[in-house]
Formats: sequence, C-alpha cells, structure tokens
Amino acid sequence: MGVLNDQKYLVHFETSDILFPDECPICGRHASKTSSIISTMKDWTRVHSVWYFNRGMKGSVTIRKEIQVPVCEEHHIDFHDSVKMKGIFSLIMGLLMVFFLFIGAVIFFYAVDLVVLPLPWYVTFLALGSAIVIGFWASGPSRLEKFVAIEKIMVGSQEVILKFKNLEYAKKVLRLNGDTAKPLRVSRPESPHTDS
Repeated sequence: MGVLNDQKYLVHFETSDILFPDECPICGRHASKTSSIISTMKDWTRVHSVWYFNRGMKGSVTIRKEIQVPVCEEHHIDFHDSVKMKGIFSLIMGLLMVFFLFIGAVIFFYAVDLVVLPLPWYVTFLALGSAIVIGFWASGPSRLEKFVAIEKIMVGSQEVILKFKNLEYAKKVLRLNGDTAKPLRVSRPESPHTDS
C-alpha cells in the first residue's frame, strides 16, 4: 500500500455509519479486529435556566464522536486499555508538573536572594522538564490516528470529516460508501519556491 508522506486526504461523510474495507489502514493486512478513533469538540450554545427567568446564558456542550475502524491483530488497540493507560499517564504527568513547579519556585526564590542551591536541585529541575516535554510529545495521536483520524465533527448532524494518510485506502472507503461520501481535498506540504 502506497502511503503518501505528509499528505492528508480529507473525505466528508453524510453519516457516521461509515463502511471500511476489511484491511488494516496501517499495514494493509487483513483486518480481524476493530479499534476506535475518537474526537471531542465544544459546541457553544445557549443554556436556559429557570433561575434566570429562562434568559439565554452562554454555555458549552462537549460533543464526542467515536468511529470503529477495522485493523489487523498487530495494530489493534483495546479501547478500555487505552483509556486506562491515558488515565495513568495523565496522573504521572500531573505529579511531574507539581514537582517541576515546586522545584522551579524554590530555585526562583533562592535566586532572588542571590543564594545558589546545590547542583542536584538544578539537575532535578532539568530532568523533570525534559520528562514533561517527552511526555507531551509521546501523548500525541495513536498509530491508528496517524493513518485515519476525525478531522471535524458537524454540530447538529451525523456528518463527519475524516482525514486519511493513505490515498489508496481512502479511495476504497469512498467506493464502499457511495453517495454518502465525497472527497474534499488533498493537503500537501508546501514546496520551497525557486526562482528561474
């Protein structure tokens, strides 16, 4: 399967009941399982309350969209395991942030008084900062979401836009879904302009 590096193929679907080919979008092997791609967005709307005589108050509602994508055994990700791991990861990142801010504050206040702390304080501060940066980098999209991801959720309808990395796979999805799917565009990286 030819993968288009740094190119994304966008497809608009009129329904979230999307048909996918029985092949893994990552490697092209036969798909025997399914994994979820998930996206959330804020829908800013007007919330009415009897306490304010039914006058409109600005508020937001979180919209969550989950779509099942067929994948092979190797690239299958269990949704519940993924949620559990993300929860543990968020807890660890939170603790790292607390220690990082605490040590940073101690270093700052001692620096204001022109007091130099022992070297381990600075080494720990840099180590925590590096761990946080690496953690945020590692918490990006899953392997599946790098190949198939939800680009946009249409508020008030079942319509959704998916982003594909593999053009051939996207074409197969288009054929399977017929009139309920239409291609939007291919986004390519800008090439540097050269003067002739």
